[in-house]
Formats: sequence, C-alpha cells, structure tokens
Amino acid sequence: METTCQEVTKPLHGYGGDAELVMARPGAAAALDLKLLLGFVAAEPFVPVARKATVQALDQDRFSAEAVSDVATIVTELVANAVTVSVGRWIEVRVGIKAPYLVVDVWDPSEQMPATVRCPGDEEINGRGLLIIAALSTAWEIVPTPDRGGKRVVAYMTVSDPPLPEPPAA
Repeated sequence: METTCQEVTKPLHGYGGDAELVMARPGAAAALDLKLLLGFVAAEPFVPVARKATVQALDQDRFSAEAVSDVATIVTELVANAVTVSVGRWIEVRVGIKAPYLVVDVWDPSEQMPATVRCPGDEEINGRGLLIIAALSTAWEIVPTPDRGGKRVVAYMTVSDPPLPEPPAA
C-alpha cells in the first residue's frame, strides 16, 4: 500500500499537498451530457443508493465494467465525504460525459474543504477517500460555489474505451 500511495501522491509533492492546484483542470462540468442527477438530504443510507444509481445509469450506455466500477467508487467516496460534512442538508450528485471524460460532480453546502491527499497509516480508519479518487481519476478539482454556498468536488476520468456499440436488432 505504501508504494502505491507514494506513486499516487508523488505529483503533489512540492505543492503543499494541495491537489486542486496540481491536477489538470479539464474545465467546468456545467455542459455535461448528464447520465445521472440526484439530489437528497445527506444521510449515510444514501451513499449506496448513489452508487447503485450510478451503476444503473452508466450500464445503460454500456461502458466497460471497469469504467463503471471506477466511476461508482469515485461517487461512493465523494458522496460519503459530502454526507460527513453536510449531514441533514441537501447535496447533489451529477454523473455525465464531457468528452473525453466521464465526470462525477458532487455539490454540498459545507464550507469545509476536503483534506489534502495523503498516505494514511495502516491503523487509521479514515483518510483514504481522496487517495482513491486521485488514483482512479485523470484529474479532480474543488470548485467553491459562492452563489449558493459550499463547493463542488469534481472528478474527471478519461475513458479509453468508448461505449460499446448497440446490439443488433432482433
């Protein structure tokens, strides 16, 4: 785990661990071809609901099982983080395509910014979410939303394989 952690965080060294300054900024997620839009009051039971809805939405486009799994994992981590800082408040999840990316965009009303990506100790229970997001995504960013408060955490994943072709009509 330590070697993998160091490989993922290596690009962050020299920047004070502030991933949003280091990662590429593919652009705002506003012009997404939406595949999923969820809004709910932040509570732990909704974390697996968001994951399942993501899998169902992307399976409809026939993305590879690996791509769907990676995006679902990113959704799970971002929604879990949003729930942690915004319990009982409204949060939103958007998953969509902005070529050549699959984009996960999670908004929460908390002003609390995510912790920096770091290598947690073996005994630590928390602290792996952003590490997982950094490992699975091409880039990610934190976007303050002063117009409505809070922030969006957006992860971009380059999908090397396009959606599978439509099956032949029977």
